[in-house]
Amino acid sequence: MKISKGIYYFNSYESARDYAINKGYPTNRIIHYIKGWAIQLKVSGPYAGKESKRMKKETLLKELKIQEIVYTSLGSWKNDPKWIREKSEAYNKCDKLRKELYDKN
Repeated sequence: MKISKGIYYFNSYESARDYAINKGYPTNRIIHYIKGWAIQLKVSGPYAGKESKRMKKETLLKELKIQEIVYTSLGSWKNDPKWIREKSEAYNKCDKLRKELYDKN
C-alpha cells in the first residue's frame, strides 16, 4: 500500500477489496489509478485514507441519530411482543453505535 496526499493506494484490486471489507467501506467503488487501486467511500466523495476516519465518524453519528429517533418514536405504552423486540433492537443499535463512536476515540 502507498499513501499519497492522505489517500491509500493498493497494489491489487483484491487487497483493496479485503481492506474495504475489513473496515466496513463499500466495495463497489474500488477504482484503478496510475498509483494503484483506491477505495472511494461514496460517489463523488472522499477516498479511504487519513480523512476516512472523520467520514466514518460522521456516518456513525447520523446512524445514531436515526436509531435514537426510532427508539423514542416507539414510545412505551405497548405490551406487544413484536413491539418489545423492535424497541429492544433499536436500543441495542443505539448502544452499539455509542460504544463504537465514543469508546474508540
